Amino acid sequence: MITLKHYPVSEKSAVVVMGGQLDADGCRQIELPLWEIIQQYPGSQLVIDLTYVNYLSSFAVGFLVEACGTVMQYGGKMSISNPQPHVYETLYLNGADMVIPIYESYKAALADGQYS
Repeated sequence: MITLKHYPVSEKSAVVVMGGQLDADGCRQIELPLWEIIQQYPGSQLVIDLTYVNYLSSFAVGFLVEACGTVMQYGGKMSISNPQPHVYETLYLNGADMVIPIYESYKAALADGQYS
């Protein structure tokens, strides 16, 4: 099971907090809500906070990379914050860090994003 909540930080930024297992089923569960958030913040900075994600599949890495591409098509930026070590390893081994900036906290991501 996966959870998703988002918190507006400003008119141009929001933090999306995910929790649980982000696998193929989890991606299907959050696909529509995440798409709605992306549309709600066009041209903005979205930080995907993975603090509470305890499992990330390679399918989910592709899902996040695709979401990042969509955010960029809308003129925005997307980054990831605070993945657990084993979640970071999955991101790294699948090359997500080459596409999506990864930060140790959502505050660091926002500070680096110039949208906050």
